[in-house]
Amino acid sequence: MIDARSFHNECRRKINRINTGFSQHVKVPDLDEYINEALYTWHRNNSAKVEINSETRNDLRIFEIKNRSLEFENMDDRVVSKFPQDFYKMLNQKVIGVNDKCSERAINVRVLQSGEINDLVYDPYWEPSFEWMETIGDEANDGFHIWHNNKFEVKQVVVDYIRKPKEVRCPSLMKEGFYTIGTKRYENDSPMELDPERAHEVSDLVALFVARDISDSQEYQSQIDKILRKDNNYTN
Repeated sequence: MIDARSFHNECRRKINRINTGFSQHVKVPDLDEYINEALYTWHRNNSAKVEINSETRNDLRIFEIKNRSLEFENMDDRVVSKFPQDFYKMLNQKVIGVNDKCSERAINVRVLQSGEINDLVYDPYWEPSFEWMETIGDEANDGFHIWHNNKFEVKQVVVDYIRKPKEVRCPSLMKEGFYTIGTKRYENDSPMELDPERAHEVSDLVALFVARDISDSQEYQSQIDKILRKDNNYTN
């Protein structure tokens, strides 16, 4: 974790290394917006690769939430859980179920694409099975749908997921001690959650985003792409 003022200083140092005139055009609220844009871009890019790259999984460990029990609503043949407010990407999911013959079991939930669900939910090879401890689910706009087809009762929904990153804010650098964006007023600093080893990639992106926008040049886009691909031949 890095305090917001220190991370601001780091970003401005890198902006000045590209062009000493760029930093003066970026006010505190603007730099916060650039930082959060870069953080969300880094987070989204790494989250897309988390299941195939162990190094990326380590990078995102701070955002990983384990064994979160979700509230759910019972429907005819399924339950529907609401996603947590900080939810970003599902990693693992299961339900604890019971039937009239056996005690509680952990039942793995296999997430399928929405278009496949209607065809498979009653297919004998895919339908929910308490005996085989498997069922199917779908991540929809209104929540996480998990089918039981009345073959067992769902007692608990448990997931591992990647949460969203928290915003970085540094209103303490303002003379007034706060700033407003739209109708929202920011009065308290919020730190960069990443450790310095990983945060340097975000500050690199911040500098390149600022340079790209102020210079209106696409020459910085290739450097942005290199960072997101985690190439080793860019300067930081």
